[in-house]
Amino acid sequence: MQVYGSLNFDLGRRTVGFIVKKHLHDLDKHIHTHSLRHYRISHLVEYYAFDPYDISSYAGWTVRTTLGSMGLGGSGQLDTHLHLAWRRYFPKLMVPLPED
Repeated sequence: MQVYGSLNFDLGRRTVGFIVKKHLHDLDKHIHTHSLRHYRISHLVEYYAFDPYDISSYAGWTVRTTLGSMGLGGSGQLDTHLHLAWRRYFPKLMVPLPED
């Protein structure tokens, strides 16, 4: 196997923020880079039936943080088992989206 180099982009936080605002401003006048995470999480919940445990694993958050953001409580003990949780949410991502 021959490796030709690595794929990377020399983008800083300010450049990414500029690109997001320039190209997505028409969709949301108050958009910022953090909005993209919110939109993706909302999309996973709405279209792929992600629950708080799936979101925690996918986003790299603790269950306590996820449940807290939803106004619910959670135990830190649940986080112990999240390292294998991708096996739980991955099949949900294999379902095609309904066509409009």
